[in-house]
Amino acid sequence: MRTCNLNFFIISFPSRRLLHYNTTLSIAFLFPLVVLAGELQDMFANVYFFDEPLFWALMVLTGITGFVINIAIFLQIKYTTPLTNNISGTAKSCVQTALAAWYFANPISVLVSTNVARIIMLYLLHGSDLSLYNFIL
Repeated sequence: MRTCNLNFFIISFPSRRLLHYNTTLSIAFLFPLVVLAGELQDMFANVYFFDEPLFWALMVLTGITGFVINIAIFLQIKYTTPLTNNISGTAKSCVQTALAAWYFANPISVLVSTNVARIIMLYLLHGSDLSLYNFIL
């Protein structure tokens, strides 16, 4: 007895089809743009690490990670709301900015650092029992 077949996945998970379409179209449109812009010749002339296996291993790992992140985003939108995806995307961007400022010592302005700290603090307080909503009720 078969538990699932290909038709079940196509009908039940339209986001999976959209993920494959997005990936295929990105590859199909990006490569000709690189060739038409003349970047391909510049890459082969100036980039010295095209023949190193570690570079290609990291490129494959980056591609797989991006594909898995796309799956996670589609599943998040499917099982929650687009607003939840937007909120978690904002939190992720703030954490990335804070980590870039801390780990890579990227300079950021006082206004940006204040806003990042404020947004991260609001998300942390909202998810905990310390939120203002719990004190009012």
